[in-house]
Amino acid sequence: REATRAVARRKSQMHVAGAHANAGLPDSARAVLMRARGDAAVDPNRELSAIEAAVRVMLGEKDIAVERLTHYLAANPNHRAGFASRTGWWWRGLQGYPKFESLIAGR
Repeated sequence: REATRAVARRKSQMHVAGAHANAGLPDSARAVLMRARGDAAVDPNRELSAIEAAVRVMLGEKDIAVERLTHYLAANPNHRAGFASRTGWWWRGLQGYPKFESLIAGR
């Protein structure tokens, strides 16, 4: 399906952005992230928002990461409990960050 391919292509681009961030190329990472974004029509489950959030954590952009996670949790409210009970390594940079703590607490 074309819609599935479009999301897969954007996810791949988001992962490339992560490689750029890891390689110390923040401007390249940001450019790729912005090109790869998709709205709810493209990505109804907002998986792209979650991937972008992880890359934003790598870039040290906590506010943008939390904003992208807000979109993800709005589309997947049942995942909030998972964030509250166990936080994956990719969110370590947000642990203790008040805006992230408020988001996962549902405040």
